[in-house]
Amino acid sequence: MALDSNLPRRCIPGGREKTFDAFVAAGQHIFQGSDVMICAGYAKVSTGSPTNLQGSGYTAMTEADNTLGANGALSVTLVTGRVEAYTNDSGTPLVAADFGKKVRAIDDDTVGLAGNGPVNGVFRGFVDGSDEALVWVEKQETLLIAAGEIPADILGAGLGLDANGKIVHTATATQMPTLQTLAAATALVIASTAKLIKIASDSGAVTLTHALPAGVAGQQVIIQGTSDTNVPTITAGLNVKLVDGVSLALANYANLIIHYDGSTWVEDSRAAGHA
Repeated sequence: MALDSNLPRRCIPGGREKTFDAFVAAGQHIFQGSDVMICAGYAKVSTGSPTNLQGSGYTAMTEADNTLGANGALSVTLVTGRVEAYTNDSGTPLVAADFGKKVRAIDDDTVGLAGNGPVNGVFRGFVDGSDEALVWVEKQETLLIAAGEIPADILGAGLGLDANGKIVHTATATQMPTLQTLAAATALVIASTAKLIKIASDSGAVTLTHALPAGVAGQQVIIQGTSDTNVPTITAGLNVKLVDGVSLALANYANLIIHYDGSTWVEDSRAAGHA
C-alpha cells in the first residue's frame, strides 16, 4: 500500500465510466484515490500476488477504514472507465514506446509493466511533457472467472483457468505433443486427449512389437514420424487394423491416422512422407 492519506486523483472523465458501491474486506483501510481490486467478493487495496482475485481496475472515490471491522462491515464507492494519473514505476518505468500497453498495479498508487499485481488499465501517456513521474492510465474493469464457472467444453481442449481466473494453456498432449523415442518392445503412449503423437526409434530402423494401448471410443490420432534415420515401423496385429495388412515405416513427416472403435485401432489414412 502506497497511499497513506486521501488523494483525489487527477482524471479525465471517460465515456464508459461506471460507479458502484462494494463491501470492504476485513482489516482494510482504503483511502480516497487508492487503486482497488475485488477479492473473494470484498474490496481491497491493490497489491502484488492477490489471492481469490475477481476484479480489478477500480479507484476509490470515498475513504473506508475497516481496519478493525469484519468482512462487509463498511462499503466504499468505486469508479472505473476514466483516464487517471498514477505514479510511474521507478524500477521499470513506462516510456513513450509503451503507449497502449496494459499496465499492472505495483501498489495502490503505482503502475508499471512489471510486477504481479492485477491489471490496472492501459498506458495513455505522461501527465505532462517534461515530468515522467506521473502517467495517464485508462482504467478498465477486468473481471476474472472462478474455476468451474466455464464448462470445459466451452473453454476448449488445452485451455483452463489459473488460480486467479485467467484463461491459460494447460500442458496436455492435445496441444503440446512430446517426442516418444521407441525401442522395438517399448509401448507407445496414447493419452485420452491426444490428437498428434510424434515418434522416432531409439536406433536406426526398428519394427515395433508392442501392441498399441486402448484408446477412447471414437478417438482419432495422428502418429507422425520425425526422423529419416531412426525410423519405427508399425505392423498389423498390434491392436491396430491396417489397410490390406500393409505395414508403414514412419520416416520424417510420414504419418498414420487411426481411430479407436472401442476395442481396436483402425487405419483411416496414411502418408508415406513429404518432401
